[in-house]
Amino acid sequence: MIRRFIDLPKLFELLIWERVFFPKIETLSQSDPFESGFVVGGRCEETNLQKLRSVAKELSKYLPYSKFRCSNSELLEDFFALIDKSTKTGLRKCILDLEIRKFRQRVVCSCWYLGEEESDAMWKVYANQLGVALVSSVGRLSSSLKGSYSDALYSYNPQQYLIAPVHYINESQLSDLPQLFKEHP
Repeated sequence: MIRRFIDLPKLFELLIWERVFFPKIETLSQSDPFESGFVVGGRCEETNLQKLRSVAKELSKYLPYSKFRCSNSELLEDFFALIDKSTKTGLRKCILDLEIRKFRQRVVCSCWYLGEEESDAMWKVYANQLGVALVSSVGRLSSSLKGSYSDALYSYNPQQYLIAPVHYINESQLSDLPQLFKEHP
């Protein structure tokens, strides 16, 4: 049994428009720095310096443009100049940071509570005592989502979903992380 605690405006949107808002992981991480951790280390194993530079430049669209007080073209020009001077180690660190930014901007989620009993904390946080608890199962939730399903975490098709439990760990437990979470941060 799974539950989704929602306030009345979200309930009305669901009933009237038959849609649910899926916030970006980036949005969730702004209110909770421990939310949406990703294990993406080791994803860039490229050793060719030119290819590393190319990967970094391809990821430039995920730069935090809004945090800089210059035009996008000025930022890109400075970024590309920095990339052209960077070492392999520096480029890998840059690529890792941009990969995390990419995931946080492109991955969206809808969190459900797994359990037979209701949670007072979930009511307070998500329904503000003026809402409802949607009760379902993983199978029913899966069949209610419109679109195709895939093992892909993200794709250009915005209707691909991965339903998986959230796995809370400490940094010391990273080596024990199940394979699913290593393949799909």
